[in-house]
Amino acid sequence: MTVNNMKALTYLRVMRHYILLVLLTTSIAASAQFTNPSFELNTAMPQLLGEWNKVVGWTNAGSDLAAPDYYKVGASASCDLPETPYAILNAQNGNAVIGLQLCGRQYTNKRGYLQSQLQAPLVRGKKYKFSFYLANGRLTPTSNAGLAIDRIGVYISSFAPVQTGFDPLYFTPQFAIDTVFYSETWRKISFEYVPLIDDEKFITFGVFGSDSEREIVIEGSGNPEVGYYFVDNFSCIEIDGDNVPDENAIDKGPAPEKVNYVFVPNSFTPNGDGQNDVFMPIGEAGNIISVEVFSRWGEILFQSKNVPNPMWDGTNGKGVCPDGTYYYVVKYRIPKTGEEGSQSGYITLLR
Repeated sequence: MTVNNMKALTYLRVMRHYILLVLLTTSIAASAQFTNPSFELNTAMPQLLGEWNKVVGWTNAGSDLAAPDYYKVGASASCDLPETPYAILNAQNGNAVIGLQLCGRQYTNKRGYLQSQLQAPLVRGKKYKFSFYLANGRLTPTSNAGLAIDRIGVYISSFAPVQTGFDPLYFTPQFAIDTVFYSETWRKISFEYVPLIDDEKFITFGVFGSDSEREIVIEGSGNPEVGYYFVDNFSCIEIDGDNVPDENAIDKGPAPEKVNYVFVPNSFTPNGDGQNDVFMPIGEAGNIISVEVFSRWGEILFQSKNVPNPMWDGTNGKGVCPDGTYYYVVKYRIPKTGEEGSQSGYITLLR
């Protein structure tokens, strides 16, 4: 073999590994926002139902009762794939899935949620494409599943909503499936999202709101008790720019400061002394569209729409709210353009 041939062969080998590295890097970057998108990483193999806490990077939204199930090939009988206690289904990607109860019978208001924190917050104004796979599987003869529900969705936030027991979370998801969803096989669900506020990094999956606002139907045979769903292969990619630095770019100085079109105080003291007794965001020429205040469990405590000077006095319609930190969302209209925006954060109540 000549020297030139040896050099060419060496070059091809190097390029082959380089191309492979580029492909792997691109593949990883496509779903890098999720720490463990297909639930393959775990601290231990599942042995019993309800062992969501063995999955790296995912939680059950803090409930002390609702417990998603972790299934993986090679696990114990109740947690093995493809046959689970609820249905028969292979993983969509890899060897693992999560299963959870999204509803019970009508008006029982039973919910389960799955939650993850992205590796980095979403950037305000950027466009992202989220996707995941959803299925019900083929029901086993002894399964108590077979209900189906509409408005299965995703809520994206800068804080981690906390579920109490099996109670619903009363947030408005940025995405929800409009119709009742039921499928024995995997279906890919995708949506695009542009965050309007900074620091959104928590993803909560499930059904939001009361059964009185949802449609629950029977899809299975017999007398099903739960709407049980499997999820797999979450993804979040930026589709508005490739984030590749321009080597020829000219330094244009520091980035412009963040513009807030509404002033929102960070605390108030509703003790009746006539000073700072209400929480009142202030906008320009009545540009505030709505104000919402939530408890740490996601319960809406105050809501105001199209009111010139919206203000919250620290009550929830049943009585006074205790001292603590609450979460607000203010939606407004930008005066010069007429476009809508939102601002959110925390407010401290001190009596």
